Amino acid sequence: MQINEIKQRFGQFEHSVEDAVQLCQQDTHASQQLADAVRDLDREVHQAHDLVCGAQQESAEITSCIDRLEDMGDDVKRACQSASDLDRKTQDAMMSVHRQISDLKHQMH
Repeated sequence: MQINEIKQRFGQFEHSVEDAVQLCQQDTHASQQLADAVRDLDREVHQAHDLVCGAQQESAEITSCIDRLEDMGDDVKRACQSASDLDRKTQDAMMSVHRQISDLKHQMH
């Protein structure tokens, strides 16, 4: 996978995570577990931004970073699935975040 495609997909993922954080904060039915998982993912995405967006080529460090983010996306998915009465828009956003990072990881491997 070319680094420019990784950067583009990572940028889209960043925006999706930001949207998911906002929706989670607004959803009164979001569990603390889900809020924590999304907030942790958001923090990790911000830390990964410079690594991914400043890269000149794909590296083991970027692959490892995407793997970590995908694990955190799994946490978001599990927390979303165990939350009851979540707004459909919130659920869709959480599952989209998980799907995007999972797809990116699988294309990189």
